[in-house]
Amino acid sequence: MLTMRQPQRLMANVGRGVATALKAHFAARESEPNKRHWPKSHFWAGVARATQFVGATDTVATISIASRPFAHKVTGGTIQPGAGRKYLAIPLRAAWYGVTPREFPRNTFRHAVINGKHFLVERPKTVQSAEIPKDAPAAVKRAMRAARKASKGAAKGETSFAYILKQSVTHAPDARALPPPAVINAVIEARVKQHFDRVTK
Repeated sequence: MLTMRQPQRLMANVGRGVATALKAHFAARESEPNKRHWPKSHFWAGVARATQFVGATDTVATISIASRPFAHKVTGGTIQPGAGRKYLAIPLRAAWYGVTPREFPRNTFRHAVINGKHFLVERPKTVQSAEIPKDAPAAVKRAMRAARKASKGAAKGETSFAYILKQSVTHAPDARALPPPAVINAVIEARVKQHFDRVTK
């Protein structure tokens, strides 16, 4: 009868291999442009950093991906505003991507309703006169500069839409959030073979 030798060591080896494969998959996703070709939020790089081999017993290897947004990628579902908020603010231009309206100076936007849809529209005078804080995140500085550029046209009678407001947004599951099962299975098989080759020498 064949008895498995060093089972905890085997499971640890498998767990580390799968964690490495997951990180490689997330790194590959990070290298892809986003759908709109906007500046990256580095979502997948963050998921890769959140992926860790936690430990192993004789029968189980545990890997943690400590990211709630990633869990939403896997399962899909509906996102609603947090407590005390009525709308989600969806950016309409690249410069606003990754920056929330709350990060701008007060009165930067006004609420407009057009054909039943809700928007945040820039106030040109506020945008032009607002000071950009030196310690503001790079994304906020980028957005403020873009807002000033856009507001020059708005000051001449054009309307500069910054965000569309929605009460909820529903996302389908991302079928590529995780590697294909065949990739994970191949890693497991290779690690098991590696282990048995080592302990049976």
